[in-house]
Amino acid sequence: MVSDAKWIDIDGDKDEDLVIVGEFSPIQIFINEDGRFSKLENKVLNNTSGLWRCVESFDRDGDGDLDLLVGNIGRNNAYNINSETPMELYVKDIDDNGVVDPVVFTYQKNEDNQIEQYPIHFWNTMNQQSPFFRQKFSTYKEFSKTTKEKYLEDQVFKNVKIYSVNEDQSIFIENLGEGEFRYTALPKEAQLAPVNAIYSEEKAHLGQRLFLVGNDFGGNPFEGNDDAFNGLVIDGEQFQSNQFSGFRVDGVGSDIKKIKLSNGKKLVLVTQNQSRLLAFELN
Repeated sequence: MVSDAKWIDIDGDKDEDLVIVGEFSPIQIFINEDGRFSKLENKVLNNTSGLWRCVESFDRDGDGDLDLLVGNIGRNNAYNINSETPMELYVKDIDDNGVVDPVVFTYQKNEDNQIEQYPIHFWNTMNQQSPFFRQKFSTYKEFSKTTKEKYLEDQVFKNVKIYSVNEDQSIFIENLGEGEFRYTALPKEAQLAPVNAIYSEEKAHLGQRLFLVGNDFGGNPFEGNDDAFNGLVIDGEQFQSNQFSGFRVDGVGSDIKKIKLSNGKKLVLVTQNQSRLLAFELN
């Protein structure tokens, strides 16, 4: 379920390594060793299972090696995702019809104000997915009270494949060298919705300027869209508002590229799903 990948020299040995991000998976780095690749095993990276959308590289701290900025779905969601309460995806062909029946569980509070795992799906959605769910419940109330443990009591979930997500924040990963990393969450301004694309612009002797776009209009009618993110510019360590930077993308930003015109002007182009191309002049 790969969503983005970048060729970069992460270990500073003058050849390109491969960084891969995706959904229900950790951030993965494959080290290039004379044309053969081996996965870098790192405790920090192994604990970054997310719903990753994009990855960009840049030297944030000016120490000569490449750091990473990784876009995730953001904290503005109803899933309560963290290392103690992960989102879990259970994958199995429940009714043996050749089609996988995925069920996603997240932690929510029950009637006693205790945290338990419940499916994020509506009963009607699950009924359409498999006859098993139509037979298991007789009322919406019964469905709403059924925890993950009750589902797993049924033999149809035997030998199920499980994928988990323990991080929903878009993050900055600092390259410490020698295969070591640490990461920190971006500020709340970058956590309002999914970050789908990041562009890093080198500014001579001034570090980097980063452009972020995102949102997701694919939400179902009962949950709504993830549309609170209007784009963001990070200039050095400063987060610039849309009003200050002039960079505003209200739709579903899908990619960012820079071009140079024949008259010398530089533009940042942003593509949007089912909407127009946007162009912003750089200064």
